[in-house]
Amino acid sequence: MATTLFSFEKRIAVIGFLFAVSLIGCERGSGNPPTPPKKPTPAPTQSANWKLSLNQEKLGTTSDTSALSKMVSQVMKNRREQRVARPGTGQIETTIYLDAERAIGIGDVIKVVEVAKEAGASPVLLPIIVDFDQAGDIKPNPLTLLLKIGEPERKGVIKSGIELIVGPAISRSESDTIPKQFVVVTIPKDGEYRLDQTVIPKESLSNELKSRLQTTQDKRICFVFDANGDVRYRSLSEVAQAAVDAGGSEIYLIALN
Repeated sequence: MATTLFSFEKRIAVIGFLFAVSLIGCERGSGNPPTPPKKPTPAPTQSANWKLSLNQEKLGTTSDTSALSKMVSQVMKNRREQRVARPGTGQIETTIYLDAERAIGIGDVIKVVEVAKEAGASPVLLPIIVDFDQAGDIKPNPLTLLLKIGEPERKGVIKSGIELIVGPAISRSESDTIPKQFVVVTIPKDGEYRLDQTVIPKESLSNELKSRLQTTQDKRICFVFDANGDVRYRSLSEVAQAAVDAGGSEIYLIALN
């Protein structure tokens, strides 16, 4: 049975929250922890065992995320107790940036995002990174916490990020229930991008997204992919960069079963 627009939005809201933290700021922080999602979205099948790290600390692998979960939970607990707030706000800082090797499957990315969220992190941002020699006045933030899957190739300063939200997996017959105000990027296979079923070259993605986002107040982007396919982090990273350039606000990961 087709899912209504309201229930789709509601399911996304229940599942999607994100986070940022810092090992350096662990000794400060306070506030109410975010409520973990009650029914995490099943991630696509993982195909490898990738190493995890939080800043410079190694924390297990994608097949055993217990060390990561414990560390994030402890960081968040310390921040709440010591009242580590985001600058200019009374909100406890719980943001984490997540970066991965380009060849890592989306299933592993989703798994790590959900482990971090269940441990109390929110929001999770995909980082936009600039080379050190191109950073200019951009300075590394000593409180930034970067969660890495594998060994990402990109080195530099985190300039900004875009919020990543794991939406509910849906059947192919439900794909028309994705709210029409979303800009939908469909990834039939790794490295292939479609907007309105039209194949878009990677180098044209930013301009195409920009032209669509200019016509709507809603700046959210749906990254729709085959749950049983072979889509990799590189495709998500390319869409994230294009979305930031185009003024996008969030990326929703929607798996088609």
